[in-house]
Amino acid sequence: MSAPQFDLPQSDVISYTKADGSSKRQGAITFGPYADVAPFSVEPLEFHYVNNAPFAVGTSVEKKVDVGRWGSLRVDERYVVVRHSARVRVLRQRFYLVLFSMIIDEQRKISSEYQPAPMTMQ
Repeated sequence: MSAPQFDLPQSDVISYTKADGSSKRQGAITFGPYADVAPFSVEPLEFHYVNNAPFAVGTSVEKKVDVGRWGSLRVDERYVVVRHSARVRVLRQRFYLVLFSMIIDEQRKISSEYQPAPMTMQ
């Protein structure tokens, strides 16, 4: 009986699902082994760790098995894998904050240097 093991690129594991039989060691999380599991049963397992490098994500898997009339067997497997990178929404917001603050500072500098000509009454 095998136990699913996830080898992580870094050992910074922030949190993970603490199910029966789960364990964490340096850079790896193991769930199981489990006995007496019903067929087609599903149990979500989650782990959260720091990863700033791009990685491959499998978006879909399709397996097709054809059995011919004379006993021939054909198996087709189709995997769709997409390259994703870490989400840096917070860094993007930080970039815009710095950019807009620089623009506002420049506008203040220009407005403080500009002195309108005094108005004279005729």
